[in-house]
Amino acid sequence: MGQFLPLTVGACLAASVIIFVVGPHTVNFGDAGDYMAAAQRVLDNQHYPRESSLPFFRPPFYPYFIAAVWILVPGSVLAVKLVQAILFGLTCWLLYRIGGLLYGENHQAALIGAMLYALNPLALLQVGDIQTESLHAFLVALGVYSLMIALRGDAVNHKWALFAGAAFGAASLCRPTAYPIGLLLSAGVIVIGHRIGNRADYYKSAGLMIAGIFLVISPWAISNRVATGEWILITDGGGYHLWLGNHPALIRFYEGGFDSRKEFDEYSNDYLQRRLPEEIMAGWDNAGGYKSLSLKQRESLWQRAALENMTTYPWLTLRLWIYKAWGFWRPWLSSNAYPKLMVVGSGVFLVFLYILAASGIILYGRTVQSLRLFAILAILFIGATIVHVITHVMMRFRLPYIDPYLCLFAGAPLCRASNGVLSWLRRGDTGRGTE
Repeated sequence: MGQFLPLTVGACLAASVIIFVVGPHTVNFGDAGDYMAAAQRVLDNQHYPRESSLPFFRPPFYPYFIAAVWILVPGSVLAVKLVQAILFGLTCWLLYRIGGLLYGENHQAALIGAMLYALNPLALLQVGDIQTESLHAFLVALGVYSLMIALRGDAVNHKWALFAGAAFGAASLCRPTAYPIGLLLSAGVIVIGHRIGNRADYYKSAGLMIAGIFLVISPWAISNRVATGEWILITDGGGYHLWLGNHPALIRFYEGGFDSRKEFDEYSNDYLQRRLPEEIMAGWDNAGGYKSLSLKQRESLWQRAALENMTTYPWLTLRLWIYKAWGFWRPWLSSNAYPKLMVVGSGVFLVFLYILAASGIILYGRTVQSLRLFAILAILFIGATIVHVITHVMMRFRLPYIDPYLCLFAGAPLCRASNGVLSWLRRGDTGRGTE
């Protein structure tokens, strides 16, 4: 616990600096308007909005998070960002604790890994805007830490398994991709138990984790039932995202051919996410009605359209999935979407991070404390990749699931290098002292 205050406060200060560099009251993120409007609706004692600027309604956790902050500081963008900075600091602390479980007595490696994430420019930039990533990364880290606590000993701690599920349930209400990823981790617990031999104990833990997920999600699903008359687990956006992420027009997003960043922005934002969906909905209206349908019926239309595209263009869909897998893991920002300096800067940082993380995984594999804990992160990486490749991918979707733990693995070689430098300096001092 001795590192809690300096690590958390240091990460909060780093995030606060970014907040003031970006602008304390600046809001750049495109979805922020929906989140803030939903928060204000909640504060005005109105029903949570089951609509948004896109053809689905937003998951509730982040708008309620904003509303909770605005109870104390009404309408303050800065207050939301500062609370996100606190969550960022707590996420770094959780990473340190996760690193302690991975590395055993080597707390220095865990601390360096957590500090590396505290200085991660991509994660810091997300704290400085109104977007879900800071809250989501904290909830995912809380779930991962709880699951590792549950599995670290010879006997499984069932209470922590239930809490891990609850954390992933809360993360699902922030961003629904956490729901299938949490279920995949639960399945992973069963596989781990099958290989170890203590099957009943691990099966029970997997069941409790799944129960924790649904215990948190269920009240919101019931609220959706009361508000809409339909069983909607979290949001009605699954069909739309499956459609958008597998539409043939998306191939140009990856294969390029844009003359300028402005043309790329117009295609990716204006055409793919506004005009194309509007054309599809207008066609459905002309064919028998779209606006008169219920939310579940609309989502079913998007799902059927997505599956039709995927079955009509199977090889194009496969190409899209390959592009999306690369886009999910690409170690630099898109050159189409960002200035050259930002692309190069992100490439330097992320390539360096990937190399160090790969080295750390090799080092960790040689001195492994528990393959069970390593397996949790491996399942998290694989699950996050699969879920996003099937649906829709952006680099910011990767950050809560992958980058914090790459930083942790990178802590091992950085720790070894720093110890080597210190040892060399001590030898040098000793040598000079004997001359």
